[in-house]
Amino acid sequence: MPEALTYAETADRYSSRRPVSTNPPDGYPPPPEQQNNPSWDPYAGSGSGPEPTRQLNFGPPPPEQPWWMQRWFGIASLAVGAVIILALIGALFGEDDSEPAASTTTTDPSPTATVTVTATPTPSPGPAEETGAPAEAEAENEASKKAGEKAADEPADAWTMPDEVGKNLQAAQDHIQGVTDDPFFVTLSEDATGEGRFQVLDSNWQVCSQSVAPGEKFSANTEITFYTVKLSETCP
Repeated sequence: MPEALTYAETADRYSSRRPVSTNPPDGYPPPPEQQNNPSWDPYAGSGSGPEPTRQLNFGPPPPEQPWWMQRWFGIASLAVGAVIILALIGALFGEDDSEPAASTTTTDPSPTATVTVTATPTPSPGPAEETGAPAEAEAENEASKKAGEKAADEPADAWTMPDEVGKNLQAAQDHIQGVTDDPFFVTLSEDATGEGRFQVLDSNWQVCSQSVAPGEKFSANTEITFYTVKLSETCP
């Protein structure tokens, strides 16, 4: 029968054999066969101590799906199919619209009336008529030719120059603008005495002569000059 030792006696006996003493959960020393075993677990089989670490095993990864079963391939197939269907619908409706409409011909069943026309001989003109007609035609052509030449010589906007002698310079200018129907038509004025005075106030001057004689034609490009003196003066 082995000798019964206290905990202190057991510790003193085995302190020289191992540097570190690890007490079991109940205060008992390790058994003699595990005293020199550094990997001995005092909690093994006691039901206490830290919970061992569990390693989760999910099994091998699932195999990779083939390319024709992947998601991107399904989306691309749907897009291509939609484009093909739209193209077929457009082609069908385009052919229906491009077909020409069937032409309908209506036949009038009413009978056609036949009219017989008898030609009446026209008497030939006499010698006098043959001579007179060309002369009249030639005279008309000559008159038309002269009228055309006259119209071509005159500008498109041509007016007849009125007589402005003796009028107030301002009134004469207003009259020319009324004849041409142009409120911006510009006329010139000079001192009839030759002194070179300026007509600052047109209403204080009177017209003694004009560069375009009364009755002549003038256009928008014609330069019209009035030769004037003051109202209190006599024309030279």
